[in-house]
Amino acid sequence: MTLRLPYPDRGLRAYEPRAEPRALTPGAPFTSRTVFSAAHVVADPLADTTPDGPAAVDWDATLAFRRHLWSHGLGVAEAMDTAQRGMGLDWPTAAELIRRSAAEAKASGGRIACGVGTDQITAGTLAEVRAAYEEQLALVEESGAQAVLMASRALAAAASGPEEYLEVYGHLLRQAAEPVVLHWLGPMFDPALEGYWGSADLDTATDTFLDVIAAHPDKVDGIKVSLLDARREVELRRRLPQGVRCYTGDDFHYPELIAGDEQGFSHALLGIFDPLGPLAAEAVRVLDTGGHRGIPRTPGPHGRVVPPPVPGADPLLQDRRGVPGLARGPPEPLHDGRRPPGGPLPAAPGARLPTRRRPRTVPRPEAGRGTDEEPAVPARGEPVSTGLERFSINQMTVKQLSLPELADACAASGVTGVGLWREPVQAYGVRAAAKLVRDAGLTVTTLCRGGFLTAISPAERAEAIADNRRAVDEAAALGTDTLVLVSGGLPAGSKDLPGARERIADALAELGPYAEEHGVRLAIEPLHPMYAADRCVVSTLTQALDLAERFPAHQVGVAVDTYHVWWDDQAPAQIARAGAGDRIHTFQLADWTTPLPEGVLNGRGQLGDGAIDLRAWQAHVEAAGYTGPIEVELFNDGLWARDGREVLTETTERFRAHTSP
Repeated sequence: MTLRLPYPDRGLRAYEPRAEPRALTPGAPFTSRTVFSAAHVVADPLADTTPDGPAAVDWDATLAFRRHLWSHGLGVAEAMDTAQRGMGLDWPTAAELIRRSAAEAKASGGRIACGVGTDQITAGTLAEVRAAYEEQLALVEESGAQAVLMASRALAAAASGPEEYLEVYGHLLRQAAEPVVLHWLGPMFDPALEGYWGSADLDTATDTFLDVIAAHPDKVDGIKVSLLDARREVELRRRLPQGVRCYTGDDFHYPELIAGDEQGFSHALLGIFDPLGPLAAEAVRVLDTGGHRGIPRTPGPHGRVVPPPVPGADPLLQDRRGVPGLARGPPEPLHDGRRPPGGPLPAAPGARLPTRRRPRTVPRPEAGRGTDEEPAVPARGEPVSTGLERFSINQMTVKQLSLPELADACAASGVTGVGLWREPVQAYGVRAAAKLVRDAGLTVTTLCRGGFLTAISPAERAEAIADNRRAVDEAAALGTDTLVLVSGGLPAGSKDLPGARERIADALAELGPYAEEHGVRLAIEPLHPMYAADRCVVSTLTQALDLAERFPAHQVGVAVDTYHVWWDDQAPAQIARAGAGDRIHTFQLADWTTPLPEGVLNGRGQLGDGAIDLRAWQAHVEAAGYTGPIEVELFNDGLWARDGREVLTETTERFRAHTSP
């Protein structure tokens, strides 16, 4: 059979199709690029439907095609705006597609991202647009898929300028549990999106787009660019923050954009990789090896060799939607007709960070995220000691690091424990923070802080109790069993220290049972007497234990912090008292250096720089029976002015030098 096909010169040329399709072998996911196919949905050919009725989907064939794509190493982009959305799937059907495909991805070990939009409304206020986005984001995250925040016709109609886009996207990114992909879909695909990001001028729109990313770089995995302008995409990806990917959505120029240049390349999220999936997979594997075999290349500008664009192509034809005769299922059998054999390897068992109770297994990084080098093992099979098995870094020690940066730095330094603070966790999102540390293999040893329970007025006391209940909820969500309490100073105008301590006891009577219900212990931290007036009326371990012992040990105990107790000659005996009652809930280290800074709060010195015999205090708590994590908490302007990773490395070295194994 001979076909006569049109060419760009307006002539017709003969083409003889292959007798048999090219055989392409399934393979593992790629190593150099992340590639998604916006897969088609298979219609049920026997369903009784009407043109304006809901779509009838052949779910078996639809999911089989996704397994076909996963078998070739491709990810699946589901429920996307240039694929299923606007092509017959309403939001309820798209939601069902997301649930089914996400469950299939989990079973098959495939990667999946799902579109989050606002197509359940046609127009609305900014608040209604946010609510529509939130509804879809919640469903996608609950399904276990990565979210792609798609452009919204409703937002384009409701927003009056860049500020509204910054507000809406900022709100959504703060809500997201894990990094998302931001999709910029140009008006050549949807004229209703003209002027997206608040301006019809693409340079101005680009600046707003980048402002959204710059404000939340830890919540943006990447961007999908569908502007059909290769030059602009290259310029945009070069301006992205480090670690933020560019996924090309350019159906005209994707070969050259994925191949890249000396300054980088684009990943891909493309509808055209639905019919071309296996061929695209083969080409990307060539790139994995560092070559370009099989990718058409011609000399380009600046001496660079790039594949030629497709001249005069129609975006609908380039997209999956316009490909006629698309198969209703996989082009070849998928093993037993179900899913490919095998799946994701189970997580390897990891080490445990010691804890006084409810020890938690620390998972190792997922395959492909960690090092390929096998850890050294002694001849007798005992695990190698790093000297950091009990080490935990308190977030305030390196507060200049964002949560994702802290997680990465801990992984690089072999640190498995972290003490978190409520304010940065709330800013990142409690649920998102919990997932981040869990995925990083970190144990949250404590949450700081609750407390400030000395208020006199009923309204202020009620608010303090409510806030501490929220702190307990946050601790439970983060997976820690210890909430550290800084009790609070004297109320304005008061000189009644005993009365303030009694109000703390009254509050603990309400909070203790609530904490127990949530598997959380309250750790009263005595602070140095210099803080008694404005920060903490509990100044000694004696005072802390006098309060704690009114309640069961599994509800209320104490925090032993060297910075606050080293001066007290009664502290060793009180540590023994606390240990006898199983009330040492956490042990924290900091050194005492002089002169103290103005305001004294940020005077907690690096280990070994001051007057405290840290090993001696470690010996006291261990003699009392404490074998849990040892948390280093430093408030120090000099440390905060330095690179956080450098400070973490230095702190681990000081920990090894000034504590006992």
